[in-house]
Amino acid sequence: MKKLLLFVCILSWSYNTNAQCDDTLPILETFDTNTIGVCWEVQSLDADKGIAYDWYWREYLPVYGGYRCLVSRSYNTADGALTPDNWVISYPIDLTSFSTSDNIKLSWKVRGEYASLSHEYYSVYVASGNTTSDFTNSAVVTSEYADEVGGTGTFVARSMDISSLAGNTVYIAFRHYNSTDQYSINIDDIAITSGGTSGGCISDTDNDGVCDSVDQCPGMNDALIGTPCNDGNPCTINDIYDNNCGCSGTYADSDSDGVCDASDACPGFDDNVDVNNNGIPDGCENLTSCDEQTANFSSNSLTLAGASSQSITLLLPSDSQNISFNIIFQ
Repeated sequence: MKKLLLFVCILSWSYNTNAQCDDTLPILETFDTNTIGVCWEVQSLDADKGIAYDWYWREYLPVYGGYRCLVSRSYNTADGALTPDNWVISYPIDLTSFSTSDNIKLSWKVRGEYASLSHEYYSVYVASGNTTSDFTNSAVVTSEYADEVGGTGTFVARSMDISSLAGNTVYIAFRHYNSTDQYSINIDDIAITSGGTSGGCISDTDNDGVCDSVDQCPGMNDALIGTPCNDGNPCTINDIYDNNCGCSGTYADSDSDGVCDASDACPGFDDNVDVNNNGIPDGCENLTSCDEQTANFSSNSLTLAGASSQSITLLLPSDSQNISFNIIFQ
């Protein structure tokens, strides 16, 4: 059974009859108002009944970021695991005045709402028709898990080239499916831009084809997020550009001894255990057996007379074990 914090939110199902459905580029849909039923339509092909289980618009309280975005669930606290096949489909977008050389780009932001429950699968389709078969037969599609591209509780910017559909009126569809028993997926800041490296934006300072207004990583190509990099730390593995726009990896310490694998003198054992203090971790030594050796004191006898004392010293190797002496009294 999942144990989840109860998030209080404000839901709005009222249609915004004043919404403007921009159909010419550049386009930016921030979902500041609820445009479902006006600019975007929802469809559900799964067995989970009820409008609450389709895509819906949500406004988070300021304490939870204040986001206004689209949401689809794969888990509900009242009903448990869901099996969504939820579609949200755009209004028609006019690309008839463009050519395939115009570098038309679709971008958006995505996240799995809970970092630990963000293995949410979704696809983005672009097609010249607005039926599900138009979308599933389209070659212009991107499919991925939100957590595998950095959307683990935090929005990450994604994009795809849709230039091949220039010259057409097109539709966009976001489909949430192949996921169950996680929590929810969020989509926000959908943009379509065109024209050269600036992508038709008012401003694209880092020339990565993502408008500054929706740029996840100003100064860095957003397309690098989720791709391999080198953070310069020999103690980390699987380094990738993260959704905080930095390069980071996972600290590798397979034997959990506090010494990273790259510096581990005794893999599989605790490098900090050195009972015999010889500078070699005990795990790298065979302390259960040893070669028998005999050593003699420098003098064979001690002579005692009356109330007196004498001593003699024998230095042994630091890793000596099971030491015994033969003492003969005469």
